[in-house]
Amino acid sequence: MYIWNTGFLLNRDFEFKFLKSKNKKIVCMFVGDDIRSLKLTSEYTKRRNIDYHISYTQNEYSENFILNDLIVKKTAISADKYADLIFSFKLDQISYIKNKQFPWAYMYPKEKFFKDNNKFNSNNIIKIVHAPSNPLVKGTPLVRAAIKKLELEGYIFEYVELKNMSNEIVLNHLRTSHIVLNQFYGYDISLGLLAIEGMANHNALLMSYDPDAIKYYNLNLEGFDSCLLNTKYWEVYDNLKYLLNNHDKIKYYADKGYAFTYKHYTYESASEYMNNILKENGVID
Repeated sequence: MYIWNTGFLLNRDFEFKFLKSKNKKIVCMFVGDDIRSLKLTSEYTKRRNIDYHISYTQNEYSENFILNDLIVKKTAISADKYADLIFSFKLDQISYIKNKQFPWAYMYPKEKFFKDNNKFNSNNIIKIVHAPSNPLVKGTPLVRAAIKKLELEGYIFEYVELKNMSNEIVLNHLRTSHIVLNQFYGYDISLGLLAIEGMANHNALLMSYDPDAIKYYNLNLEGFDSCLLNTKYWEVYDNLKYLLNNHDKIKYYADKGYAFTYKHYTYESASEYMNNILKENGVID
């Protein structure tokens, strides 16, 4: 299995040719910008009339924008030509791949799941965590604007913003927080690591997704529609205010999210899903 696009897909077709000559199966797994076309993403979001971070961070005539498209197109051609199976989120990671793509699943260890009903006691101050890997991409300016407005309106809460912190520090905060703010420009059903960690540590999750995206995938995600509060980029303030006014809903989404991740994203359940795809496509016996 090849993960990411470094080396083997870029000007190294001989490696794939050699493996094929030995009757070996090739699996490619793409996890984001290794296959995502900025050009195709920009075109898709414009058609859907969706604001997206690319319009703030990229110039479609820039060298970086054009170079990205050349690289991911070359990567897609190589994967289509040699891979027996491709893992990728075809909507979130819009690409030039023409062959069938299967979504992959995060695998979160059971021993890291943490549930604490006591933190939802009525006398506890609500703790809100936002841990952006890329502030512009994740919608951090929107979060800060919502937080500031709520503070000015007199709401009492603790807001913690974590940037460039170790995973251990992030997890320590997630175990004592109540609400996790993930990202707000999403238009797929892919959750990302922080979303999984937030729900697995018993938090109400706010993030953006498109419920219609499920039709692009053959997935059984029972409970997805109630495990988080779908929050578009224009709804951050409204939805956060709703939870601060309705503490029972914070625990409702925290409970639903915890149950959802435990059902679908433990090593056991996620590996079963991945292995079934590998078996069904003749990669393993």
